[in-house]
Amino acid sequence: MRFQFEIVPDSVGLQGCFSVRRRVSGTVDRRAERAGIEVDPIGIAAVVADGVTYVHRDALTGWPIPTDWVVVSAPLDEGMIAALTAALGPDLASLVLAFALPDPPSVVAEAALKAMRSAELLDVGPGDDPEVRRVKVDIDSAKLAQGTSATVSGVDDVPLTLVFTIGDTGEITAVAARISSPPSAADDENFGYRTTYETDESVAAPDLPNPDDVTTIDEVAIPESPRPPDISCTVGP
Repeated sequence: MRFQFEIVPDSVGLQGCFSVRRRVSGTVDRRAERAGIEVDPIGIAAVVADGVTYVHRDALTGWPIPTDWVVVSAPLDEGMIAALTAALGPDLASLVLAFALPDPPSVVAEAALKAMRSAELLDVGPGDDPEVRRVKVDIDSAKLAQGTSATVSGVDDVPLTLVFTIGDTGEITAVAARISSPPSAADDENFGYRTTYETDESVAAPDLPNPDDVTTIDEVAIPESPRPPDISCTVGP
């Protein structure tokens, strides 16, 4: 099975300008057990294989990496995990540090059913395709994180709502998620994301890097203050 996905942050107000959330996309080839992860403006920022992830040095600005790629695998100490998360940003880091292929939407749906608190079929809205269904599921986020990879996890035990979009062929085409903030929170503290999926057997994940062009992460000195990714921000129409 080959599919493409795109994770788009859904920040309210100015939060998107002050966070390091960013759009991440990828191609997963489950037969080849390989995935390519992309972010702007780098392009292919990581290649995920079984148990290891190759990270392009352009995604680790300021790190003294002598080759184009650095290979990362578990176990990592807390200092390395924190440094990689700071440098890659939480969205890319969650995929890099999972050391597993991103889940297809069917796996996300199965995990959501196991962690479900309640569910409802949403009404068709104005301008919506009547053949497309949307199902809202309130989730025990701690249980969900146990059943999925980083594509739809990475949340603490807080109220979480998932909305599954199901196309006319019965395939899940999108999963929207939003964390429910406490009543005292400001609107700008709300955060969510939307992951879209497209099955496409014509596309393949990138090849693994040449071994001569790879450095292991334990050969790289961690910068004292890892530089976060450059995030572009646009507010308003």
